[in-house]
Amino acid sequence: ETENLKALRLINDLLEAYRIEDRTLNLQPRPFSIIDVTKQIINSFEFRAKKANVKLLLVANENTPHAFADPKKIQLVIEHLIDNAISYSEGGETSISIERKKSSVVWTASDQGVGIPTAELKQVFGKFFRSHNRMRYHTGGLGLGLYLSREIIRASGGNINIRSIEGRGTTIWFTLPINPMT
Repeated sequence: ETENLKALRLINDLLEAYRIEDRTLNLQPRPFSIIDVTKQIINSFEFRAKKANVKLLLVANENTPHAFADPKKIQLVIEHLIDNAISYSEGGETSISIERKKSSVVWTASDQGVGIPTAELKQVFGKFFRSHNRMRYHTGGLGLGLYLSREIIRASGGNINIRSIEGRGTTIWFTLPINPMT
């Protein structure tokens, strides 16, 4: 990622945060393949992952139905989650799985990174939150990624959650509806 692209992403994140604050987050939900979107994002992160010695694996049931959400906003969420998995890992693998559970699609990423201290887990979805773990100084960002992700997923009728063991890694997952919300 070039410095220009990084700067652009930071600006876009700030704009999204303002839209959320102003309650003007404009969602345009439609059915889309979350598997295809995830594959494209993994491809776009391939170079960075290799440089960080992180292997990105996708395990997806090809029969998984389409998610019903705004594909551009969900793309933003997935980019943040994969970006975090790479940024907070020192090698190892990040496994991404996509499956159907009842009337939802469940997207999960598990990394073997530095993890998040237990005391900080409740705060990770807060605006401008940055973990105090030892990787903090190697990673850029404003601490908006998980905040934006949570707000977008909630506005899309889904849930997002995180589990982490310091020194062992982090698992984060979200759900999205399969059918239009009624």
